Amino acid sequence: MAVKKENIIDVAEEIVEEVNVEAQEIPVLTDAEQIQQANERLKERVPYMAFKDDGKYKDDIVVIVNGGNFIIKRGVIVML
Repeated sequence: MAVKKENIIDVAEEIVEEVNVEAQEIPVLTDAEQIQQANERLKERVPYMAFKDDGKYKDDIVVIVNGGNFIIKRGVIVML
C-alpha cells in the first residue's frame, strides 16, 4: 500500500496546525500569578473528623497556632 508524498505532507501540516492551536490555548502564568493561585488553594477549608473511642482517643484535640487556641471535637466533622 503506497502512500503518496503529497498526502503525507498534508497530514503532517494538519498535525502541526493542531499542535500550534493547542499550544496557543495554554495560558502562560507569571511567578506572581502562580504564587497567588497556590495561596488560594491553601486557603481552602477541608472537612476533618478526628477518631473517637472510649480509650486513648476520647479527649478533644487542643491546637495552638500563632497564639490562638482551637479545640477540635473528636467524632464531629469540622472544617480546617
